[in-house]
Amino acid sequence: MISFSGVTKSIGKTDILRDVSFHLRPDDRVGLVGVNGAGKTTIFRLILRKELPDKGSVSVNKHLRIGYLPQDILELKGKTVIEQVLDISDDLKEI
Repeated sequence: MISFSGVTKSIGKTDILRDVSFHLRPDDRVGLVGVNGAGKTTIFRLILRKELPDKGSVSVNKHLRIGYLPQDILELKGKTVIEQVLDISDDLKEI
């Protein structure tokens, strides 16, 4: 379970996320799409606790396993993106 409640995150004076609230249940399947700068990476960084919200709260079930491939990978070491993702976790191969 992942919950955002009234989350605001800013960079300087620019709000990347403003008063965002949602709740994801274990069986939910979600696609996160948007233009550059819309806050997609920020949402993932908040879920992974790499950043904290300026306002509001983010809750993530402590038993939840999250696989994350950052967008700023510099080198794929001669592998395709799919091969690189699958190398991160054998659990992903089951998906």
